[in-house]
Amino acid sequence: VERQYEEIEKNPQLIVEAEGRTYDVEAYIKNFQWSDAKFSRNKSIQDMHMTFTEKIGVLDEELKNRYNHFQEKKMSSTFLNKKEGSNYVTQDLMDVLKPEYVDQGDFVETEHLTTLVCIVHKAQTENFLKNYEGFFVAEAAKVVPKSAKQFQIPQDKDGYSIWRVILFKTHAEEFTNNARSQFKISSKTFDFDPESFKNLERDRSKIKTELENAQIKLIQTCQTVFSEVFIILMHLKTLRAFVDSVLRFGLPPAFVLCVVQPGKDKDKKIQDALKKLFAEPGSEGIYGSKDEIDEAEDYFPYVCVSLGVPSTL
Repeated sequence: VERQYEEIEKNPQLIVEAEGRTYDVEAYIKNFQWSDAKFSRNKSIQDMHMTFTEKIGVLDEELKNRYNHFQEKKMSSTFLNKKEGSNYVTQDLMDVLKPEYVDQGDFVETEHLTTLVCIVHKAQTENFLKNYEGFFVAEAAKVVPKSAKQFQIPQDKDGYSIWRVILFKTHAEEFTNNARSQFKISSKTFDFDPESFKNLERDRSKIKTELENAQIKLIQTCQTVFSEVFIILMHLKTLRAFVDSVLRFGLPPAFVLCVVQPGKDKDKKIQDALKKLFAEPGSEGIYGSKDEIDEAEDYFPYVCVSLGVPSTL
């Protein structure tokens, strides 16, 4: 939950909503009280464990659905805005040749004539203007003289500008191939349609709104799921500590549950202090971490249950 929350929110608000109050994580841990409304102590341990599992399953499914919905909208937004910000060679011309840059008559399409859009680097502009009428095709008459026109669009970050050339359809492929091989100039056909541009802008606006709404709902779900999961975690850890203590020290219960928050790199120091405090005289040597006593599990004169907390705590 925390990872997905941080993926969409730089500074996630990790809070816990419990018993009608709002806590930060540390405050909730320090003020923790068992909630009989959520987890009745009259239930058996098995039933309580099943309740924990079912609630976690529901929350996990809810978060997955929200996250998948957000990713779908994000992918749709990426597709509609693909290559935006790249140079004109790779960018979708629909994003560049907007209606405000195109005059009536700029694009000619008839039975015999067509219009090519040429992406010309500033270093090749002079060669392009000198040669486009005759050099690119075997028959110069196949290109409309003086048809080269630069669209009044600023050069891109790499120094490319956009031009149009009108020529006979039968020589469009030859023009394109020679332009690329002789001068590394990219040329392509483009169906200029103001209505299509309006539709694209409308679709982008729509998906932007949908993406923003999906992100808001995902953030809200992350907040809710984090709160509920952390509440379950605290109850589960408390139940684990209680059961282990009963198994270790017997009935009736004669022990105290408390929370210890070690400072950075202070775990070993606290373990040694508690071992010295609770171990039977002369038996300190049988206790320690699994590495210290060469056992499969840690063994201390007290019950210790680790509580995983958010990395921001």
